[in-house]
Amino acid sequence: GQIKPAGRAFRFLQERILPLGRPVERSLTRSARIMTYGTGQAVVAWGADLPVRISGEDVQAFDATGSPLPVPDRLQDAPVILLGTGIAVEITGPPVADSLFSFDQPPFSYFALRPGTGLTPLEQRDWDWATFRGAPDLSPLSITASWITTARFAEGPFAAVERFTAVDPGRYRIDAWWESADAKEPVEVTILHGGATVLQGTTVAGRFAAGAVEVTLNGGDTLDFQVSPLGPGGDGATRRRIRIEGPLP
Repeated sequence: GQIKPAGRAFRFLQERILPLGRPVERSLTRSARIMTYGTGQAVVAWGADLPVRISGEDVQAFDATGSPLPVPDRLQDAPVILLGTGIAVEITGPPVADSLFSFDQPPFSYFALRPGTGLTPLEQRDWDWATFRGAPDLSPLSITASWITTARFAEGPFAAVERFTAVDPGRYRIDAWWESADAKEPVEVTILHGGATVLQGTTVAGRFAAGAVEVTLNGGDTLDFQVSPLGPGGDGATRRRIRIEGPLP
């Protein structure tokens, strides 16, 4: 039979990358992973839709299975493998905070919004799989790198809140989406700047997207991405991605 994609990827790495030795991390931001092999003969890179400038001699690009690609001008979620001589990858755009790449790291923090009480910080929780943010008394409410699960108790609905805190003043651009899992209850999404609503929507009709929403922030200002249950059970499971770019030039 034919070699499956995983087999092609392993063979490509074994033949072209691994003989160059251990990788060296070259990323200057958590929103990208840039791994250099040898003295720049190979680079494996991926990122949160980041504009890049790639330099070097005879640079060729491949996907993980070894299939040729155009040399990219942006780093996406899927890794790109670069082969050549003296390869360097430079990120050229403003800083980006991404809910996947920067999960559980500043500038993000995580809370539960309790009815009648307000925001309560969520703690780091470990189990058999990936680490998440939650609390022993709030299950199933949780925030992971890709999913948010809400909850409803006797007091009412409990929302999950993902907070971005700006370090530097300036204009910031939000690109984000939320989508409830099939057969799960929908949620209401509210984006707040310092407690004031910037945008609100639901996943009742499908994916709710916030595209190119710009806000002006001072250092220390917060953007809260609040996900609240809409159904009677309250245990909505929602996939999301939040990308915040800024300060913009």
